[in-house]
Amino acid sequence: GNDYVAFPLKEASNVRGTFEEWVKPAGWNGGDGSYQGSFQTSPPGSWGNGLGQMIIVDQWSTTFYFRIVPDGGCCPIDVTFPTAGVFSNGTWTHIVATWDKPTNTVAVYINGKLKVKRTNWTQAISTPFAANVYSGIGNDRYYRGSIDEVRLYSTPLPLAAIQQHYAAGLANHQPLAYGTDGTD
Repeated sequence: GNDYVAFPLKEASNVRGTFEEWVKPAGWNGGDGSYQGSFQTSPPGSWGNGLGQMIIVDQWSTTFYFRIVPDGGCCPIDVTFPTAGVFSNGTWTHIVATWDKPTNTVAVYINGKLKVKRTNWTQAISTPFAANVYSGIGNDRYYRGSIDEVRLYSTPLPLAAIQQHYAAGLANHQPLAYGTDGTD
């Protein structure tokens, strides 16, 4: 489909912050070659490569991307990793991305664990994020599946807080348990 939600950006800046969400793929698995985007700060119809833009592409063919575009242009500080084994059809996954220009750090956490971290963000960034952000689309690719609890913070969350959010949200993102007599 081509559904997405637009909402005003109030907390995060391009200098430091945290993005958090739960995603559940519908009809695709990590590494299967499909294209799934879940978040962008540019309006639909743009590719997420413009100055000051941020995107989350859960899967671009077989790779996850978290991108903030610095003043020099796309895409020297992309944080990427292979998606095989990370996303599974019908299974909730907790994604957290943090960025902190003062420490030149960008990191992505999956299910409460650090997946990848870069500490070489030396490019300047002065173009602010857009006033609205979009969930359900990333790099102009619509997300097939469910997205829940999208949050933006004005500071990078520490690992302990990320793990606490994952543990607290896990109970809400599990399959229903059925009784042994066939009732629910």
